[in-house]
Amino acid sequence: MDNYVLFKKIFCNKDKKFLSFNEIFKRRLFNFTIISDSLNKKLIKLEDNTEDEIFESIVEFYETNYKNKKRDNSLINKYLFLRKECLNNDEDNIPKFFQKFKCNIPEFFLKKYLD
Repeated sequence: MDNYVLFKKIFCNKDKKFLSFNEIFKRRLFNFTIISDSLNKKLIKLEDNTEDEIFESIVEFYETNYKNKKRDNSLINKYLFLRKECLNNDEDNIPKFFQKFKCNIPEFFLKKYLD
């Protein structure tokens, strides 16, 4: 996968913390309607990425795609498994293109927010 995605972080106002991917999937915060509703009710807020996070993502993208740097795929595979499991449980409410969409997520981001 040559493409990279850097998600905004989701902050839970009730728990006073950023949510992990696992928590995001369990709360169905991959669904636009649920995100929008949660934002309107001030249950969550979306946090922009820092300059350092954006820079680190660009460096990883460049090194992986243009310098042939190998990356450890265990984290992205864990994310994809978690995502697939979640989407399969909610298959009727997920657009088909989203179910098939695959992307890379920077390793530092996965290390921080996967669990």
